[in-house]
Formats: sequence, C-alpha cells, structure tokens
Amino acid sequence: MIRKNLLIIFLLITVTASAQEGSKSPFSFFGIGELRSKGTNYERTMGSIGMLADSIHTSLLNPAALAKLKLTNYTLGLTYNSISFESDETTANTDNSTVDYLTLAFPVTKKLSAGFGFLPFSSVGFELQNTDSIAGRVSRFEGDGGINRVFLAAGYALNEAWSLGVEANFNFGNIKTTSTIQFEDVQFGSRERNESDVNGFSFTLGVHHQKKLFKDKKLVMQSSATYSPEVNLTSDNTRMLSTVIFSATGVGFDVDSLKVDVPDTDLVIPQQISLGTGIGVPKKWFAGVQFTHLQSSNFTNRFVNAGDVSFENSSRISLGGYYIPNYISFSNYLSRIQYMAGIRYEETGIIVNGESIDDFGISFGFGLPINANGNFSNATVGFEIGQKGTTSAGLVKENYFNFRVALSLNDRWFVRRKFN
Repeated sequence: MIRKNLLIIFLLITVTASAQEGSKSPFSFFGIGELRSKGTNYERTMGSIGMLADSIHTSLLNPAALAKLKLTNYTLGLTYNSISFESDETTANTDNSTVDYLTLAFPVTKKLSAGFGFLPFSSVGFELQNTDSIAGRVSRFEGDGGINRVFLAAGYALNEAWSLGVEANFNFGNIKTTSTIQFEDVQFGSRERNESDVNGFSFTLGVHHQKKLFKDKKLVMQSSATYSPEVNLTSDNTRMLSTVIFSATGVGFDVDSLKVDVPDTDLVIPQQISLGTGIGVPKKWFAGVQFTHLQSSNFTNRFVNAGDVSFENSSRISLGGYYIPNYISFSNYLSRIQYMAGIRYEETGIIVNGESIDDFGISFGFGLPINANGNFSNATVGFEIGQKGTTSAGLVKENYFNFRVALSLNDRWFVRRKFN
C-alpha cells in the first residue's frame, strides 16, 4: 500500500511545496533568498549535524551516509515557523507553514544505496518600506518565490570503515521582486517589477568514516566531509515598468505599463565545504560537532539596489546529539524514545549598514518509535528557538520559533520470497 501511494503523495507535495511561501523574513531580500537546506528534521533537531549515519535514516547533509542504509526509507518533513520582528521603532509578528522535503532511499546491493527527493533550496518572501522624510520619498520593496531542488544521490561502502557518496541536483524556481517609489504631493509614482525563471544543475561529493575506538568497547567514532563546487544557475529575466496612482489608503494601481528588455544573467550557487566528527555508542548515545563554510562573498543582488549591503563568506558551527535509555525495552515506551538536542551558530555572510547578520538557534526534540512490522519506523518532533539579526544601525532582529515534525517510514524491498 505504501508503494502504491508513494508516487501520488510525492506529486501532491511537490506541487504544494512549489507554490508555498517558504519565507517571510526581510533577510530573504538578499542574494538568492533565505537558504533552506540544512538537513532532515531529524538532523536539524540535533543542531544540523551531518556525520551521523545509521541503517534506518536518510541524510540530506552527506550522500555518503546512504551507504549505511539497510531498509527502504521514506521521509517527509514539515515546519511551522513563528517570527517576532523587533526594531528600535516597532515590533511585528508573522507565522508560516512549509513542506521541508520528501525523499525515498533504498539499498540496491549490500554496498550500494540510492535515493531521490524534493526540497526547497532557497525562499524569498519580504515586504520592506523605506521612508526618506527629507526627500519626501517612500520606497516599498516586495518579493516572493524561491529555488526548489530535485536530487538523485548514491552512497557506496568501500569497506566497513569508508563510504563515498555523490548527489546530483536540478535546481529550478521563480523569483519575483517589486519596487515602488512614491513622492509626497506628486499624483503618480513608479513601479518596477522583475521576474526570474531560474534553473540549473549542482553537485555534492561526500565521504564518511566509521571506526571503533577500542576493540573491547562499543564506542564508535563517525566523521564526514562534503564538498559542493560553485555553479551558475541560468536566470531568464523579464522587467515591467509602470506608472502608478495611489488610493487614499496607499494602495497603488498601475495606470500605464511598459515591458523592458533585460539580459539573462547567472545566479551563483557558492562553493561549500563541511567537516564533522563525533563519538558514541550505537543505539545508545551520540555527540558530534560540525563546521560548514560557504563562499557566499560571491553572492550578488539580482535587480534591486540594496543600498549599504555587501556579502562575505559565511560559516556555521553545529553541536548536537541524542540519548536512548533502552531501545529494546518492551515494557517502557519512554525508554525507547530518542532524546535529541543541539545548538547552532551561523554567520550568514550578509553585511547591512556595516553590521554582520548572525543566526543563533537552540533545538531539542524526540524520536518516537512507530510499530510498523518491526521495521524501526519513527516520527521526529522537534522544537527550535533562535535569534537572527540585530537592532543596531536601524536594522531588524528576528526572534523565531520552529516546530518541526518528520516521518521516517521503513520497509523492505528487493527481498526474494522463500515461500509463495
């Protein structure tokens, strides 16, 4: 039944996710929008660490981890996001719900596993206003859309210790931005609409290493490394200029419009390198740390003049892990729950008015076993609280809360029947 319905579910969620508004952050104004891909909700609940590989979970942070997979695994992630915006002058609140990913992975041979899926890569969703009282000018900026990603990945085990992986991504999406300028005591204003259809390929290479630290102990070290080279996505651009008349409530209506030819451009997906390591006792506990570097200084804004904005290289440090009291307990369900926690600090690479925009989050959650034919299916319920940005230099600070839910359903495929 799961196999028959999988394609229908995949198509429905793909259409839904393509149309969803994945961000309401003013920081999605910059670059290609707010980057979304930081692992499965299982990995995000542990601070977005990506070196942890096991036989029942799919990793979105390292394709080499697929080599450890022993069961067919379906994963689906959802997030509810609530943000409180704070500046020196005012506060505001918003919320949003998104589909984070949908994937299917399965072992092909004892050493080779493959997977594919869909996830949003970046999201654009902002409404900004700038008032220049001296010039008597009000500027409004709006944007929506983003870049989605369909991926195909494979992981191969060279031996018990080393695994290699590769992931190929097709990136596609549509980004729309609008800028409107209005002057006091002037009847008409102007509006510029820009739209970009984006597509192109990107790749990730991964390696995973696992080693027992002591022959007579169960302590195991897991380490990983990934590399994504810089690529350019093709951006097919259109632009519309309009004369605008404003109502008494400030709503602008187009009076006359003119389509302007603009050249197609390239959008940069920067080079990314990630290194991580951790130790633990399998099915008991694990603790790891990961460092990720993104060459985001190569980002540029697409159309809109962003003012005093520049880009620098970004980095993220993540710490996290889990604890399971007794995963084989038959009498106490609480002992079989996986208790997870993590912490994450990120320099986003955006500099506005001389201030670097940083992101800090603390996460915790639970891995809940699901009795599904003894195939170790589970659900993840995770929570994250964090802060992004600053109120210094006239900027905006985000205080956010994320509630995440994920399903990881396991099944056995390609098993020859012994009895008919």
